[in-house]
Amino acid sequence: MQVKEIMTDSFQSCIVNTPLIETFEIFSKYNLNIIPIVDEKNGLIGILKKNKIIKAISNGSSLTDMIKPFINFNPIYVYPDTDILEIRQQLLQHMIGHAPVVNNQKQVIGIVSTSQILYGYTKTLDMLQSQLQLLFDRLQFGLLSVDTNMKVTANNPMARDILQFNENKFLQNNRMIKEMIQYTIVNREKSPKKKLNVNGYSFLIDCYPLYENKRLIGVMVIIDYLTNIEELVNELQITKQWEEKLRTLVESAYDAIVLVDESGVITMANKGFCELFSTIEKKLLGKSIFNNFPDLGIKEVLEMKIPLSGISKIINAKQCLVTNLPFDNDGEIGGVVSKITFRGLKQLQDALNKVSKLEDNMTIVKNDPKNESGTKYSIVDIIGTSSKIKKVKKEAFAASQSRSTVLLIGESGTGKELFAHGIHAASSLPRSFIKVNCAAIPGDLLESEFFGYADGAFTGAKKGGKKGKFELAQNGTLFLDEIGDMPINLQSKLLRVLQEKEFEPVGSNKTIKLDIRIIAATNKNLESMIKKGEFREDLYYRLNILRLNISHR
Repeated sequence: MQVKEIMTDSFQSCIVNTPLIETFEIFSKYNLNIIPIVDEKNGLIGILKKNKIIKAISNGSSLTDMIKPFINFNPIYVYPDTDILEIRQQLLQHMIGHAPVVNNQKQVIGIVSTSQILYGYTKTLDMLQSQLQLLFDRLQFGLLSVDTNMKVTANNPMARDILQFNENKFLQNNRMIKEMIQYTIVNREKSPKKKLNVNGYSFLIDCYPLYENKRLIGVMVIIDYLTNIEELVNELQITKQWEEKLRTLVESAYDAIVLVDESGVITMANKGFCELFSTIEKKLLGKSIFNNFPDLGIKEVLEMKIPLSGISKIINAKQCLVTNLPFDNDGEIGGVVSKITFRGLKQLQDALNKVSKLEDNMTIVKNDPKNESGTKYSIVDIIGTSSKIKKVKKEAFAASQSRSTVLLIGESGTGKELFAHGIHAASSLPRSFIKVNCAAIPGDLLESEFFGYADGAFTGAKKGGKKGKFELAQNGTLFLDEIGDMPINLQSKLLRVLQEKEFEPVGSNKTIKLDIRIIAATNKNLESMIKKGEFREDLYYRLNILRLNISHR
């Protein structure tokens, strides 16, 4: 499959003198993360990223400013006739999710993303499955199968036409075929060919044993108008070729891929998957993914019927990103394609380890093998099968796809912190998850804990100063646990930071711009506290953007 088959041609380009406000309108209209920048002949000269203009505005740029200072004038671009497997490796190599598609004159004709490439994989799989079914229905000979209990499990239109098929009386009315099937089951070998006369027509009957993992599971019966065995072999060879095409597609994928059906039974695993788990496909086929690989989160996808992406895991000492996509089968979940990216992430993991050693005041859980970003849990780690918990987990996944502030409400012990971890793990935020327990830090220390302090800011201050939680959470998530216990005077300062997206460390005139997502949690009734004057109403509305109510019941 080529890029031109999956790219989107629904986009809008800009020129270098476009004001920032127009780019907001374009990003709002088109669900894309980049805008191509073109010259007067529609030739590509650069790209503008969504996060670049958001950061520009947060740093004080005016909406009337021109976009030129924020343009990447050396973008990665692709051609429409390139194979999607090649493009997948190119995007992974440069750590980008979108790229413009250009023609031979370097004019922009579309945009392609990694999600569209994965859709291309799935579409190809669906196409091959449909073609196999079409081949089965259009075969010019009768084909049916029975299990070891002599029950018919499949039959094509030609078999039904030849035998005037009645499933209940089929074997009663065809004693010769019944004896051939019994011979094949007992002897576990192909039975001798026999000739069958039906309504004045002659047919050649063949029975072949069917095996699954070396276990006999039934018999395939072939009823042919012809006696030329070479034609039969040719038809079977076509089926084999389609199966090989499907296998080639999965095996050539750069990532580890495993396919499971709606019951969680493994139906295919590529070489990358076998390499990651140090196994072979023969040992996996027919096994339960839940029993053998429970941490991949596939059970959650089948239950909630939603995709889960960006699940960070350490698998056999390798940093991995797991994406689970359910696929449709006549309106129902037909199974899940699980893609595990593990090649090319070593450099990222090493960099995160170095940062972790430098930040001695971070509240990241150290030596946690599951996630180098500081999160211990993902959404799939949250147990619970009730309709309420499934609903909250879906809401948490939706919240993870936005930078908006999240407020978690629930009694103690309901798992608010688990959901905070899960929201960060499922998001695209690249940096750390920082937790502050507002009830555990003395009120006179909260300000320095939040905002940090400069060298010599007060008696006993650490030499060289100290970074606060806000600064440590840059490009990541700050989790404010027990927000209802925050002193009223600090609430005012927190409100200012949320409004201005900047702060100054204690004892410093240096202004630090912020790019973080806030998750707050409490077991208290904030609305009641507002009426009593114990919690600021304006801060409450700043926090209560996306609200998740978590309960045991």
